[in-house]
Formats: sequence, C-alpha cells, structure tokens
Amino acid sequence: MGAAVLALAPVGGHQIAATASSYKCYVSDSLYDGLVPGKVQAAGSVDCSGYGGRGSVKFTVRLQRYDAQAKRWMNVKSKSRRYRTLRARHGLEALTPCVVAKFRATYTAVLDNAAGARVSTNVQKLGPLQAHMPCIFTIGGSPTGGRMR
Repeated sequence: MGAAVLALAPVGGHQIAATASSYKCYVSDSLYDGLVPGKVQAAGSVDCSGYGGRGSVKFTVRLQRYDAQAKRWMNVKSKSRRYRTLRARHGLEALTPCVVAKFRATYTAVLDNAAGARVSTNVQKLGPLQAHMPCIFTIGGSPTGGRMR
C-alpha cells in the first residue's frame, strides 16, 4: 500500500506536501516557523472521503527538534486524534516556541474499518526546517522567507 507524493513545494524555507495512497485518504501537511509569530508549527489534515466503507482514522502530528549535543531528534510536541467521520477533512497541528534549531515533523494516518481491523497506514515526513530568530513569517516579504538576519 504505497503512497504517491502529489506535491512537494519549498516555500521560502518552509515545506508543504500532500500524499494520497491506495486506501484513498488524502494527507496534506506543512512545517512552518513564524506563521504563528514566535512559534514553529507542524500542521496537517486527513480526508478519507475516497474510502468506501465505514470506520475511523487516527491522525497523529509529531514535531521534533534536533539536539546537536546529543546528536539525535527529540520529540517536542505530539497531537493525536481519532476521527469517525471519514467523508470530511480533519485538521490537526502541533506548536512549540521558536528557537534557533532544526525541526522536522511526522504525520501518521491509520485507517481502521468498522470492525476495528487496520486497513492501511500512511506515514509522511517533512524536514528538516532551520528556524531562525526573529521567528516571523511575512507573506510576500523578503527573499529570506520574511526573516531578518
């Protein structure tokens, strides 16, 4: 049950992608610094309108920061929610205060049928994103992605 990447567009240092898979769920995600001033934001949505049966989807957004001293990725924020309405778009986001560091995000959609059996799992990753200070995103701003260095 492979996933096909529909779009990957770097936007001024920020990343946006969307994925569809064989179970006809659409996952879109983004990783921004400064869209919410002073915050790093991993946001995503899942829409399983294409799945013909009843069931539920558990959608998880996990935001990680790279710890240069430990040389590993540390979880800084994670949100998860189960949605029983499959014919709708459901959004979820994880926010953390902005610091000068590298961030990445993982988005997981697990589709279960009405009996609770797993139908499919879709995992998508974005990053790394280098956050800078001040952490303010300006749409249509400077070529440095709205940040002043």
